[in-house]
Amino acid sequence: MTTPSIDGSTQPTKQPIFKIGKISWLLILLTLFLLPSIYLVPMAKHLRAKYLGKASLERAKAFMAEKNWAKAGAEFRTALQLLPDDPEVLRELVKVLDKTQNHGPLLRNALLKLRELKSENESDAILLARILLKEGQIGSAREAYNALNDIQRETPLAETLQADISVAEGNKASLEGLMHPEVKEAIALYRNPFSELQDKGTRTLWKLSQTSDERSLQAINFLAASATLTEKQTGLLIQRLETHSKKSLPVLLGVYSSLMRNLPAERERTLKKLILEHRNDPLNDLRTFLQWLSLEGESKLLRSMISEETLYSDPAVFTAYAQSFLNRGHWAELLNLLNQPAQKYPISSESMALFRAKALSHVESDGENAKTQFYIAINSSLAAQNTDMLQLIGKEAADLYLWDICELAHSKLAELNPPLALSALQKSLEATTRQRDTSRILRIVTQLTKLQGSDPAYYTQLCYIRLLQGSEIENLALPSTKQAEPSILAFLQALKAYRFLDTISMNHFLLQITDLNSLNDGQKAVYAGLLRKAGYGQKSDEIATAIIPQLILPEERWFLKPTF
Repeated sequence: MTTPSIDGSTQPTKQPIFKIGKISWLLILLTLFLLPSIYLVPMAKHLRAKYLGKASLERAKAFMAEKNWAKAGAEFRTALQLLPDDPEVLRELVKVLDKTQNHGPLLRNALLKLRELKSENESDAILLARILLKEGQIGSAREAYNALNDIQRETPLAETLQADISVAEGNKASLEGLMHPEVKEAIALYRNPFSELQDKGTRTLWKLSQTSDERSLQAINFLAASATLTEKQTGLLIQRLETHSKKSLPVLLGVYSSLMRNLPAERERTLKKLILEHRNDPLNDLRTFLQWLSLEGESKLLRSMISEETLYSDPAVFTAYAQSFLNRGHWAELLNLLNQPAQKYPISSESMALFRAKALSHVESDGENAKTQFYIAINSSLAAQNTDMLQLIGKEAADLYLWDICELAHSKLAELNPPLALSALQKSLEATTRQRDTSRILRIVTQLTKLQGSDPAYYTQLCYIRLLQGSEIENLALPSTKQAEPSILAFLQALKAYRFLDTISMNHFLLQITDLNSLNDGQKAVYAGLLRKAGYGQKSDEIATAIIPQLILPEERWFLKPTF
């Protein structure tokens, strides 16, 4: 391209070294505009989440104060989604879950998160240990207990926790109901609040530990569980136990467990010593040691003691190995052990299914696959007529708050083994009550009434459920004055009169209910509704405000409505 010069000649036009077009200018301006937003947008999102999360938390608190647990729960879920790591949200969640006795995985995870955030308080540590023990994580529960300080350990809850953990760890010799009277008396003094009596009890226990009979074993086992035991004292107990004429390996290993709990620094050395002592034991003797390693959650050491052939051919050994993962909460490792497609396992299909169910219940959020495995375990137990396994399934399901599984296991147990029907149905009733399924409650109470015709408690409950549902009440005979307390009987008569639209009789019987403590929360809700019908609104409101609707039956909640 050329341009004319002053003298009329043409010269080439000089091109600019760099030229910015309109589109480029727009891109530059857009970039300058967007740069702040790269930082501002996430900040705005964070502030918005914090604002909305805190607002949901405040609404949840308000609903808790009103005892509106359903709405409080919904607001907590929103707050947790927006602020999953906020200590205040987690703290309030722990409060409401503990208050409603919802001691399941949600509470455990909230407590663990508070610990991770270093926002744990003194009561949290005890509560977490209780939940871990209930879930079968005995080793983790013991670790949580060992982390308590001296003041925390002196609380009644911590003392109960310590006893429960000791029993779970297999220290059966410490069960006080089986103890010699002298040992029981010394333990009572040891637990006395006065220091001089405590000292006397302690001296007596150490004196008894020198005897050569059963008293020595019981005293040694109790002293071994003491949190104040020194290394020298522990060594003395082990020496006395090893030279005892009636010593047994389980009790000796129990003392070593106490040593490792009280002196964690000695754990590795103690385990190495015991491994060397028992490595060459015959399999029949080795099983006891392997089971102890399982209780301690030492899966790697346990596996190092046995060959693959032994592991996959001996049911007791395989069970101990699988249980070692459970005791430490190593769910993924357990599932990996159980899910080898080409492997033949030495334990029953119901045992396999139960192990899988327990592991899956801790790794899945919805728990559906865990429930499937529980159902497989129940069906396999029925096919094998394995009543022990059905009892275990019922217990494990109850520990996980899976009340439908618990109820099914005990109901099937009652069908399979009539001598166990009464205790099985009682546990099934407890599970169904937790589910708040009125129809199932009626069915089970009817069965219990047939089994225990002379027991007025079940017949009274049967009459109440029928009146509550308004079914089969035309010829219903209420309990006699000898079978039911006066206030309970008057309550049933008032409810029956209401069902037959007999207002005069209903009012008459309501006035005869003088002992409100004889009614459970659900019955109090019905009573409050009947009082409102009779015109006693103030008294009705006083009773109703103390009731948590989500913890009673649907038919009972209906009576809490202003107009029913």
